Amino acid sequence: AKDILSCMIASYELSVSALFVPFVVAVFKKEKCLPFAKAAIASSLAGATGFVITKLYSLGLFGDLLPLTMSGLTYGAAVLLLREKKTATA
Repeated sequence: AKDILSCMIASYELSVSALFVPFVVAVFKKEKCLPFAKAAIASSLAGATGFVITKLYSLGLFGDLLPLTMSGLTYGAAVLLLREKKTATA
């Protein structure tokens, strides 16, 4: 039973790591986040990359937070870049 539970948890780790930040932003911002779809994609890729890093290297407690931190920081940076780009072209 323990092996089944650990398998189930492992199967959801990647999706949570990659999609948690974009989904939470979409829930709270609704239509306001539509122009930032590229930021959501970048955030998902960063979360997935963080997940892979935590599986390759033992990082302890920090390893659990690394994918979400990378995803959140990437989303924020991408939003800032997209806003800056939008104001530069306007």
